[in-house]
Amino acid sequence: MRNNSRVAHAVSQLLIDRLYRRYVKLEELDATAALLAQIRTVMSNIPARSIDWDTIASLHTATRLDISKANLADVFEKYFLALDDAVKSAQSFYENFGKYRPVLTIVSDMPRFVVDEERSLAEYDALEGEPLWLR
Repeated sequence: MRNNSRVAHAVSQLLIDRLYRRYVKLEELDATAALLAQIRTVMSNIPARSIDWDTIASLHTATRLDISKANLADVFEKYFLALDDAVKSAQSFYENFGKYRPVLTIVSDMPRFVVDEERSLAEYDALEGEPLWLR
């Protein structure tokens, strides 16, 4: 059990690093999609009402989560769907054009998008601390 929790922690740290701070590498795409599907399955078994949402700072002003949903997978459904679409799009683009457009988090307002769109993957690889999109 202890080894499983270490593995789970290591996997979650890698996933957080890739989706939150850096980007998902081409060779990690399939594993990332599989891991997200597993996380969604686990979250589908956790009732949303089992979370003390009041302890999450400014939940009602910082997000548009619908905490009235039955389980955590439903609460975070739009994010799972967006990540699934991003992974499929990256795979399709690579298969059709031979170029990998990495799955990553960026700010989507126009001025920041233009800057983020031009960033090299080397900048993400060298990143320490908070993600570029939070700076």
